Amino acid sequence: MPNFGRRLGKELGLRVHVLDTLGAPHSQFSQKQVKQEIETALLRHFHEGLHMALLVLRADLPLCEEEHRYTLQLVEDLLGPRWKNFTTVVFTHADKLRAAKISEDAYLRTAPDTLDALLDMVQHRYLFKGYEDHTITQERTIILNQIMDYIREKGYQVLEFR
Repeated sequence: MPNFGRRLGKELGLRVHVLDTLGAPHSQFSQKQVKQEIETALLRHFHEGLHMALLVLRADLPLCEEEHRYTLQLVEDLLGPRWKNFTTVVFTHADKLRAAKISEDAYLRTAPDTLDALLDMVQHRYLFKGYEDHTITQERTIILNQIMDYIREKGYQVLEFR
């Protein structure tokens, strides 16, 4: 992203590397194949580690207990026990919450215990995505700024794995 910020009078760009992973329950691959593919891609693209992992959940769908347990175990297997310190939950489809006249705070107050526990694990680092009143560029900038705030809070630490 060009012109992301300024430092010492110079414009700074931001390079974001994204690895969109397969979902075992929603793909033709076995859980073992999914894990192997993700592990290979992590080592190839993030060999120096990563600053932030994003765990993407749909705000408009209930959390499936079995998928949730599998996903958290997979993340821990791949990233190690410190994954919680480097993860932000991204809730998509926030526009559907708004259409149902549910605020983000109300959504979180009525969240199931499983989701509460997840947010506790990641020190309540979360953000909502999907507002109709923002352009894609505006929303991307908002989200990247929030992620950068979380990364700064961690002192730009990197999560190293295997």
